[in-house]
Amino acid sequence: MLLSLMHPALRAVRARGDLYFGPSRWPSGQRARWPAAHLFAHWPSGRLAHGTLLHRFQNETVGLWRAAMECGITHNGPLARRRGPRRLALWPNLTRLNRRRMSEKIRNTVVIAVGNQKGGVGKTTNTIQLAGALAERGRRSLIIDLDMTSGATKALRAPTDGWNSSFELLTGAENAEDTIITNEEGEVALPPNIHLVPSSRKLAELDTFLALNPWLIHQDLLIEPINRLRGKYDYVFLDTPPQKTKTTIPALKAADFAVLSAMPDHLAVSALAEALSDIVAAQRHANERLALLGVIVCAVPRPKTRLARELVAYVERTCVDAAGHTLKFSAEISRSVVVQEAQKMGQTILQYQGDHPVADEYRTLAKEFEDRLAAMRQSPPIPLTEEVTHA
Repeated sequence: MLLSLMHPALRAVRARGDLYFGPSRWPSGQRARWPAAHLFAHWPSGRLAHGTLLHRFQNETVGLWRAAMECGITHNGPLARRRGPRRLALWPNLTRLNRRRMSEKIRNTVVIAVGNQKGGVGKTTNTIQLAGALAERGRRSLIIDLDMTSGATKALRAPTDGWNSSFELLTGAENAEDTIITNEEGEVALPPNIHLVPSSRKLAELDTFLALNPWLIHQDLLIEPINRLRGKYDYVFLDTPPQKTKTTIPALKAADFAVLSAMPDHLAVSALAEALSDIVAAQRHANERLALLGVIVCAVPRPKTRLARELVAYVERTCVDAAGHTLKFSAEISRSVVVQEAQKMGQTILQYQGDHPVADEYRTLAKEFEDRLAAMRQSPPIPLTEEVTHA
């Protein structure tokens, strides 16, 4: 039976003649195209050879999208993440697609908001390196870059323009899955087991978007996208900007845990009080399950200076839960230029120089991170106190 007889939405497309197909790659870099009439006339079984592509343009309807899915057509992985003409890959049949989906492991996703109220304190660096260390332990992580400066996106050498981004994820312009760059993307070489939702300058338009959509609840922008991604990743890291912006508050409401980053610097340490205050406010008004998992102290000079020792001790003494337990991770990250060298290559330090002492420090941090997470999951989170936020 012809595919044109299988679904009314596709019959309408056939009549318009604006659907094309052709091989995914041509030596000349060009893509062969044939009208829809030719496609349907030469598709006696409703199938095409493996690797053949269907093209869906930006103005195609949701009905066509759903029709294509019902007929066994799905995204061609990361190629569908590009803006402009959409590429859809045809699978030989829907049964094979369903088998692959059913074989995928359902993961117990933990959402982590990473932040501090000061910039340049290692939030993005710790997010990427921790995800890399967790990848060595067999975990799959997604990093959602919510900072308009695109720090995580640039550090992973991903594009900041021309692709779906965290703006489309926040506004619902695209499904959450369609904004993700995966390890299958040929144009972006992400570290193994690390996926990315890139940021872009379009985040500056978020205020305008909210003004034009007054019935949207700003705090809830990430709730639905995060719920769609639960079960697909072990960890979702929300890399937040240093200020309390239109992306920081939704991140704290959607997160299960928060991780703060600090350096042995007076300004960085003093900014922790503001970040802790934000977490307390989120616990009280929006997300009672939110808990502070810990504080990462990075860029520690070796050997430690007297000032560094005093500031690290201050963080350990003041960043405590209501029971008096310190929330500072015992694993400290040393200052080293090798981290910047790895980021210049778009790699984690574990890829770039896996035998470096800082790589081992991140491995130790990843183990402590998971051990503490397992312990906190067994008991309800102990809320922070006002005294801690004013310490």
